[in-house]
Amino acid sequence: MITKNEIKLLRSLRTKKNRQEEGLFVVEGQKVLTEIEESGLEVVKVFSMGPLDNKITASWSDISERELREISSLVAPNDVVALVRIPQPPKEYQKLEGLVIALDNVQDPGNLGSILRSADWFGIRTILCSEDTADVYNSKVVQASMGAIGRVNTVYGNLHSRLEELKGGHTIYGASVKGTNVYELSWPKEVVLLIGNEARGLGAQYDSVVTAHISIPGSGGVESLNASVACAVLCSEYRRQQ
Repeated sequence: MITKNEIKLLRSLRTKKNRQEEGLFVVEGQKVLTEIEESGLEVVKVFSMGPLDNKITASWSDISERELREISSLVAPNDVVALVRIPQPPKEYQKLEGLVIALDNVQDPGNLGSILRSADWFGIRTILCSEDTADVYNSKVVQASMGAIGRVNTVYGNLHSRLEELKGGHTIYGASVKGTNVYELSWPKEVVLLIGNEARGLGAQYDSVVTAHISIPGSGGVESLNASVACAVLCSEYRRQQ
């Protein structure tokens, strides 16, 4: 059974402001929830229309289809909706090694979720985000990440300042349609891959911190690749060389 207050809470978490105030976010679907729970995040409560997968150990309440539609943010709701605790960010930056992804003003939640999923696939543990990048706990990001938000550390802050700190020990590659062919580069071990806004790309303010701009060659008629697709291709090339 779900209470009116729980319905009100779940619906309120559709906004970033309320997620931050409550310290909670919403996960939908058994597969994503299983990944979230196995990653170690705290599942506060689960609401389900039927029995849960044996891998899900959190307490749950039975709900009706009508109640599911009230609390779900999806057009075609999954049978499970859960409240999950937002983890506390680390008090200090962890030492960044290997490949790090940095995102400047990436606005599309689906893109951010897919980038998180790619980072998880390639073993990348940290994504640095500008403050105006989409919220990682947006429900669309959570769904697209397929549980990767529990395994990839996403840090928000002044991205330019953080890159200034890193450029002494890392090569910083900025993704650009007019950059150097990525397949002609020899990638060093310590790299920051900087991805810009979907429509505008990287701003000129990053020229002072970028070691080189890089691009993925193509022969089609489209102007550029989707940000998440480009990120996955570039991560793959880094892993191939390493």
